[in-house]
Amino acid sequence: MERNDMTVFPVLPENYKLNIAIVTTYDVEVDVLKKMLAGQRDKDRFLIFYGGGDFLEGPAGQKREEVLQSQIIDITLPSGNPDYPLVINHGKVWLFEYISETGDYEYRLVIGSRNISSFENLEIGVMLRSVPCKEDDQRALWLMSYLEAITDCMNEKDTGQLKYETTDKVLELNKRLEKVSFAIDGKWESDDYRIVTLFPGAMLINRLNNSIFAMCRDYDELVICSPFIDYKLLQMSLLGKRENGRVVVISNKTVIDELKAVAGNSSCIVFLMPGNKKYVHAKFFLRRREDRFDLYLGSMNATGHGLNQNYEVMIHINDPAGVSSADEFIYDVIGETTC
Repeated sequence: MERNDMTVFPVLPENYKLNIAIVTTYDVEVDVLKKMLAGQRDKDRFLIFYGGGDFLEGPAGQKREEVLQSQIIDITLPSGNPDYPLVINHGKVWLFEYISETGDYEYRLVIGSRNISSFENLEIGVMLRSVPCKEDDQRALWLMSYLEAITDCMNEKDTGQLKYETTDKVLELNKRLEKVSFAIDGKWESDDYRIVTLFPGAMLINRLNNSIFAMCRDYDELVICSPFIDYKLLQMSLLGKRENGRVVVISNKTVIDELKAVAGNSSCIVFLMPGNKKYVHAKFFLRRREDRFDLYLGSMNATGHGLNQNYEVMIHINDPAGVSSADEFIYDVIGETTC
């Protein structure tokens, strides 16, 4: 699977068949879902957790039930915080479980920015493959907790019996995942990675001390790519740069124009848009300090909602293979360079 092409499912392992597939998405377009599932013999094994964004029917008014029957599941997330009453599941996780004739299991996991929506967007993602779980390796626990949390938040009024059936499936799946770990497959490989799950209600200043924005301190280069970017977050990021450091901002024209109007002609900020005129939907943050790189990618926009109000899933990769400069990485993803 190409990391910018999330419309293609992982290659089926030899002598295996699909047992269950779980996809979490914010938006759903029926036509896109149909294309994605074209040729899939086991459509009934897909569980689509829909997080409350746009649900676009086909041009002929085709309903969701005509595409995947009742397997699209609405979820309503509790806030638990009166300051953030509206909470959405914004994570984009694609998990495929395969089973062989002898009862062995294989897994493929994709973390990225891709909803079940337009093929034309500029997206990013990374695929991981299952490996035997070593002692004290708990990197699958985040996945188990995330699946359990969103299953608990299924809208019972809309899903009825499906809620109980899905809960049983997820509990059984989680038991099997206890024996599994994951390794990054393809480019950006690294043994040093972790999954970052962000939940609502934590203030930005607290998250700066750990989690995703620890990278915003003491850097030579920081690349922020997001379709939505809050200027306050950009300001806070600028405070952490080293002498002669710079920030590269990648987004769409409207956002860049707004940021330029506020930021003025700052010599330490470079603004970029993809030359192919694709809509930037990718979300990634790349930090360079001397010759060390940290890459975060996934579902979180560079906004207050992303930091404080949504359920988000990111992957943090230390020193990803093949990344030797920020400009090369940017060119690899969007086809543009700051040079």
